[in-house]
Amino acid sequence: MSSPNLRHRLARALAALPLIVAVCACSAGGVRDEPPAGAWRLAGLAADARGPTLEFLADGRVAGHAGCNRFSGQVQWLAADGLRFGPVAATKMACMDARVAEREADFLRRLEAVAAWRRDGDALLLLAADGNELARLEPSPAAD
Repeated sequence: MSSPNLRHRLARALAALPLIVAVCACSAGGVRDEPPAGAWRLAGLAADARGPTLEFLADGRVAGHAGCNRFSGQVQWLAADGLRFGPVAATKMACMDARVAEREADFLRRLEAVAAWRRDGDALLLLAADGNELARLEPSPAAD
């Protein structure tokens, strides 16, 4: 029942299978970006605003400025695009501007909820376990 033509087509299809699998893996996120390094700043703030910054340090820690207070802690790079911060400790300086204090508290809560990351152009997205964006960071020349 099998004709030489059918066997030839089947052989060609099987020969192309590794290429098809590789292309599908790449387009489905099979090639992982290198974990982010260096200094980042919360996107969308005025250039002169002292907003949240975050710096990935070479020793597996993270440090930054949350608005009024500095913070530092551990960073864990998990399988695929997983990311976890913690525990994170912050200084306890008084924050005279209520808006900055609120943004700081919100930023630190969001860091605790981070479960994954991904790139969007030059931006670094910090994501919740359900994939929702918690924070969008842009490269910063240096952490504050």
